[in-house]
Parts: sequence; structure tokens; C-alpha cells
Amino acid sequence: MSRRAWGVCVLAVALIAAALVPAVLGPGRRIEGVAVPAPIPPPPAVGDCLTGRPVPAGSPLTARGLAVAAAPTGACSTTWGYGEIVSVTADGRTFPTIGDQPQAPPDPDSCRPAVRAYLGWDVMPWTPVVADDVVLVGPDAVQTAAGQQWIACALTPDERGYPGSVRDRTPGPAADRAGWCKDSRSPAGWRVGCDEPHDVEVFGVALIGIDELAGLTDSCARLVAERTGSSDPTAGGLLQVRAGPDDPNTVPPDVSASRQSVICTLRVTGDGLLTASLVGRGDGPLPWG
Repeated sequence: MSRRAWGVCVLAVALIAAALVPAVLGPGRRIEGVAVPAPIPPPPAVGDCLTGRPVPAGSPLTARGLAVAAAPTGACSTTWGYGEIVSVTADGRTFPTIGDQPQAPPDPDSCRPAVRAYLGWDVMPWTPVVADDVVLVGPDAVQTAAGQQWIACALTPDERGYPGSVRDRTPGPAADRAGWCKDSRSPAGWRVGCDEPHDVEVFGVALIGIDELAGLTDSCARLVAERTGSSDPTAGGLLQVRAGPDDPNTVPPDVSASRQSVICTLRVTGDGLLTASLVGRGDGPLPWG
């Protein structure tokens, strides 16, 4: 075959390839459609969990004068949560503020009643140990642009997160992360995680007056029985219910003080150490280390 004939063949093959390759390797069949924006998350509901760590000052409502966080939310039963929604105020402008000034910031302390209600807490004068572990959460930039102005109180007992919910009162990571335990072997009775070796678990705190000292141990015993679900919180004498000052030596209350801080505890009477919270344990075996 002559050079000219070879050239014609090569050119023909090139033209055929140019026509076929785009059809084979191209973008394929066109599907017509219209681009739409992603759905905007609605405000959270009481009982939802924070499915991501709250971003400090992540909400535009921070402009009111106090850092209001932003965080995604979802069902606690199916996700690893970093906190739980205990109340939602639809219009943040009606949320209680610190002071009466027009631009006064929202008051996180106003979340305390919501924490008590969420946990089903009704034994007075005791306050949940997690009452101060609260952050204010608001709409993120996208939600705010869509007109959302809500503020929620979120209970955040541990930044590491946990599965489930602290209000279920069931043994496990949620109870351990929300618990407040102490190791009295150390000189200062250092606070430790309830999933670490400890011999004291604090169930409640209170600021009381002298006239409230009477019956303090009885109310503490009721609180411990309620939170543990046990018919005998002392486990046959292996544990002791005790109410008094937050002091490893448990000195008697100072009757000269007008008001003082006290704690309600369950303590090991011997040398053993526990490795989990006793919340929800019922009459089952104690979690000895």
C-alpha cells in the first residue's frame, strides 16, 4: 500500500474515533433538573442531643452580649451526643436576661429549673450536680438568615460526649459522664470521673441555712434511693449515705454560718473502690474495681 493510501486510512480512523469517543467516554445521558437549596434545619426540641461539639459563640445571637453556641442536633437514641436540649425558647428576645438593661445578655442560670424538670428531680433542697454544666445554644448563620431566633438550654456534662441520655437513669456511659465522684484517698478528695476508681459519689448539692439542717440526711437518703433505684442504697452496709459540707473529712456543719454549701453522698464503708456510677443500679451487684 502506498504512503498516500496509508495516510488516507489513518485520517479515516482518526475521524471515526473523534465521533465515537465522546459518546462512549463523555458525560453520558443528560438529566434535566433545577438546583434547590439544602433544607434548613428546624429548631431543636426538648430531648434532642447535640450531635456535634457546640461551637462557642457560633450563633449570631452572640451579638446580644453573651456567647451563644451553635451545634447540630438529632435524636439521642441513635447518635453519640455532646449534650442534651432541656428547654427551647422560640423567641430569644423573651429569654430571661442578666439585669434589666435593653441589651442585657441571656442568663444561663435561668436554665436550672429546666434541668431539674428534664431529670425528673424533685427532692429538695438538693440540686443536680450537673446543674452548672449548661450552655446556651442558638441558630447558626443559615438558620438565623431564615428567620430563626430561638435559644435553647443544653445540658453538657462532658465534652467527650456519650451515647444515650442522662435522664434515662440507666447504668452506663451517660450516667458515668454526668456523675460527680471523688477519691477520698487523696489529701484533697479530688474529683474524678465516675468511670475511674472512687469511693464517694456525690448525688446532689445544696446551699442551706441553719434552719434547714434538720432532716438533711433523710432527704439525702431519699435522693440516693430515687437516683439509684435501690430498695437499700447502703447495699447491706457496704455503703453509707452521708450529708454535709463538701469536705473529705466530713466535718459537722458550721452552725455559725448563715448559709453553707453541703453535698449528698454515697460512700464506701470499707477499702473497696467503685468503677462506675451507681445511678440506676437498682439492687444489682456493685461495680467494684
